[in-house]
Amino acid sequence: MNAFLEVYESGFDALYRYVFSRIGNHDDTDDIVSDAFSRVFHRYRRVTNSEQLRRLLFVTARNLVIDRSRHIQTVALPTDCPSGEGQDAVAETVQDALAALEPDERDLIALKYFSRLTFHEMSEIMGINERTVQSRLRTVLQKMRVNVAQEEYHE
Repeated sequence: MNAFLEVYESGFDALYRYVFSRIGNHDDTDDIVSDAFSRVFHRYRRVTNSEQLRRLLFVTARNLVIDRSRHIQTVALPTDCPSGEGQDAVAETVQDALAALEPDERDLIALKYFSRLTFHEMSEIMGINERTVQSRLRTVLQKMRVNVAQEEYHE
């Protein structure tokens, strides 16, 4: 129980940011995060390793996001982030670049930049080698750069 509480206190914000970056609205994010914690708590009560519980929590949340996206064909991106003068165009360009990515590619971006996870943590959550995570992230970032450049060229 102590390990679960530790993971809840230390990992809630990162998990919430990850799910919100994939879902795009607070109500559904609240539901998924709550469901993920509930499932992990009930299924893995005997696990006492905090790191393992954190990984299980992210894997569970990721699967819930994937299940939701199967029912809803489009994945909304966060739109209620604060923006200043001139940032709206940049935010729209970034949202367009993210929308052009495949779901697994958006996962990489969300886990790294919204949840601020390490490559090691990302590899455990995604079930792939750490070097593969790094390589795929580089490829995704390059793809986004190309998409942004094409968008700017067409304006």
